[in-house]
Amino acid sequence: MTSKLVRIMGILTFATGAALAAAGTAAAQTPQKNAPLTGTWTMGLIGDHVIPVALVLDQSGTALTGTFIFMGKDFPVSGDVTDGKVTLKGKGPAFGVRNAHDAGSAPQVADMIITGAVDADGALAGTLATKVGEGMGTIKWTAERLKERKLPETQAAPSDNVNVTGKWAMTIPEAQQLLDVELKQDGTRITGTATNDHLGTLTLDGTLTGGTLSFVASGQAMGQQVKIEFTGKYTKSGGFAGDAQSQMGALTWTAERVKK
Repeated sequence: MTSKLVRIMGILTFATGAALAAAGTAAAQTPQKNAPLTGTWTMGLIGDHVIPVALVLDQSGTALTGTFIFMGKDFPVSGDVTDGKVTLKGKGPAFGVRNAHDAGSAPQVADMIITGAVDADGALAGTLATKVGEGMGTIKWTAERLKERKLPETQAAPSDNVNVTGKWAMTIPEAQQLLDVELKQDGTRITGTATNDHLGTLTLDGTLTGGTLSFVASGQAMGQQVKIEFTGKYTKSGGFAGDAQSQMGALTWTAERVKK
């Protein structure tokens, strides 16, 4: 659906000694701030709730091209980065434009300008402006590089004793989403629901085999069909952790059983 996700680990540099502290900090900050922006970014639009977006960028010199990915749709963008200041233009969803969203329909497409800046740690933040006719809208955003995540160590042979029937609290950090999950297990078959204010109620259907929980969450949110494929491993803490593929791109997730 999009360019291949580029995953990059950040490098933290520590300086010792009071005399070297300032120089060490500057050395650590400069490469981060001036590092090429090529790669995949997890972007959050900050309104009444955080709207998850994937931003895939390719930098050549100061020129930027890329794709703004929302609810499974790709919106091409282009622009530049100069002295850490980013500008991207294209067509995209009409976030914040009054009357641009009709209930049960896809968001209206608007002229879109994304402006922001790179901070000392290499993260991005700024404002997204949209325009439809005379309607104008703005929304703040932040973005971080999609990073490789280490899964917690799994139990050696959890499959014989695990029954996941019950209530779970799921976290999807890239989308900044918390979901109330209720599962029912029948042999290896797993069914259930996942609910929150942003996504509404999604139906879950999957399997638990050898300590690996795999399921598909499907439903509708904001007038769009949602489908997220989850795979995770049972952990020593008694929860699950894993990865997910969604219309917004690759995600990670954890789930802990809700204690009675």
